[in-house]
Amino acid sequence: METKGYYLEDSSETKVNLTTSNRVLSVAGGTFLLTSGVKNLFEPTLGNLFRLAGGAYLIYRGIKGHCPITDALNEKGKVLNIRETMVINRPKEEVYALWRNLENLPRFMKHLSEVKVLNENRSAWKAKVPGGLV
Repeated sequence: METKGYYLEDSSETKVNLTTSNRVLSVAGGTFLLTSGVKNLFEPTLGNLFRLAGGAYLIYRGIKGHCPITDALNEKGKVLNIRETMVINRPKEEVYALWRNLENLPRFMKHLSEVKVLNENRSAWKAKVPGGLV
């Protein structure tokens, strides 16, 4: 009788996801921040706390060679496909002409506030960003 075992991947081992130059820069930047924080150790400011914490994290990151932020940004396989169908009761030439005119894009792309065609090769776009800024 053959026994098969299934094991979860050991999460205690972190994989290296930083280049050597990223690791060196992390340690150097972390050392700078940590040194700056230690010099001002008796000045209890929020900036000093950030220097100490940030410096310690950067040194740890450089030594371990692993950055969870890099992992999160480089995740593969988590694709979200959203498909939606709508019927537009217009001739395809008319729909295509509307779509190709860049100044019409804010009508159906809610994150755009304005698009101006400057010439045949250039256009100026204004986008809405969080905080009500344009």
